[in-house]
Order: sequence, then structure tokens, then C-alpha cells
Amino acid sequence: MMKNKVLQVFILVACLLTTLSVTPASADDLLKTDFQEESFAKTVDYFEYARAWALLNGLPKPQNYWHANVYMTYVNKMGLQMLYAGLRNISLANQVYLTIPMQTILLHYKTDNNSRDALVASSFLMLMGFNDTAKSIYPDSPDRNDTLWASFSFGVNLQQIFPNASFPAFNSKSEVFPLTSSEDGLTWKWGMKYTNLTALWVTTHITEENETDTSRPWGLATYDELTFNYTLSIDPDTHKATITQNHVTTL
Repeated sequence: MMKNKVLQVFILVACLLTTLSVTPASADDLLKTDFQEESFAKTVDYFEYARAWALLNGLPKPQNYWHANVYMTYVNKMGLQMLYAGLRNISLANQVYLTIPMQTILLHYKTDNNSRDALVASSFLMLMGFNDTAKSIYPDSPDRNDTLWASFSFGVNLQQIFPNASFPAFNSKSEVFPLTSSEDGLTWKWGMKYTNLTALWVTTHITEENETDTSRPWGLATYDELTFNYTLSIDPDTHKATITQNHVTTL
């Protein structure tokens, strides 16, 4: 299944997904001077910043073996700043890696005549399904009167603890697609790929107060691939920037 979504600078799409990973990633330093560059692509360990913050403020410091590696890309072109972060993995114990493949984009730009700052965010939350009912408020779109399902991915990696045992295929991996640009610097591409995801499906209900209730799990699914491809296109003539998000899911 493939879904294509186009995000212009005034459109917001939100999502988040959780699973486990067995692939560590080396981390780079993120410097404030990086944001003065036209672009950068780095893997950053945010627990390093948490430890530094704790030290400066007299707070309990996270364990030294805790790591949260995030792949980040940045484009600073023609008054538009785009910052992307995709979580590769988290390590809370020696040789035990989790990942929350969070996909988040932030856009900053000036409105017409440079009168105001505008900030737009887009994040991947979950995979969802819905079934329109007779009382559906918005046809062909999920609403509180429809039957809704939410898919949360997870994984269990016990292979390193029990190397001689056989386990279900719960070991997920992530792969980074490097940031590239066209010769004129007006088109930028990057992405991330997750493989071997196991997802738990639950039914969910939106109340009249816009609160969400979930039921017991109803199903289990395995995704061979969940890929995020991004393209940022800048048109200097129309002063418009467009981000295209291409999602590929393979069962």
C-alpha cells in the first residue's frame, strides 16, 4: 500500500509510531553555528544534551549508557528554514536498542512583507483505519461516529540475551536516506526506512468531548517495510515552498 501526501507550508499533518530496533547509530555534535549553514544532515544523541542540561542545572543526570539517536536534516534557503528529525533508536541498557520512528518536520518562514514569523509542524503519529457508519459526520473521513482502528507498532529484541533461541520476527531496523539537493539548491530529498515492524491494532472511540477511548487489542500485524520519502521544492518565482511526503507500507 502506498500513500502520497503533499504538504504546503500552511498545511499540518500529525503522526507518531513506536517500535523496537537493533541497529545502533553513531552520534554527531549539533552546534548552534550549524543553523547558519545552507544545510546539514547529522545523527544527534539527545541524551547527551539531557546530561549537559542536568549538570548545568543541578538535576539528576541520565545514565551515561542511555542514548537517543535522532537523524536530523536542515535546509536554510531563500528565507525558509526546514528542520527534520527522525528517531533512529534509543538505548537504555547495554546492547539493548529501542526505536520510536518519530517523523517530525518544522518549517519557519516570514509571512508576506516579512510582517510575522510563521511556524508549521508535521509529525507522523500512527497508522489508522476507519469504517464509515450511517451516522458518519464526514463521509470518507474518520470522525467520532465511525468505527476507528489505531495501529501502534512495537518489537521485542531478545536475541542478544538468548542467542541460541528462536523468536518471532520482532526485530526492527531503520535505514537513513541521506540528504541530497539539486544543482540549483531548490529541490531537496531525504528519508528513512523501517523494516520488520510488528503492530498492535486496537479500536478507538472519540467522545462528544473530543476525548479518545481505546478498547482491548483486536489484532496483530507485521509490516515488512514502512518508508518515509521527503521532497522539499522551492519556487523562487511564486515564493512558495512545497514538501511532498511519500509513505510506503508493505505488509
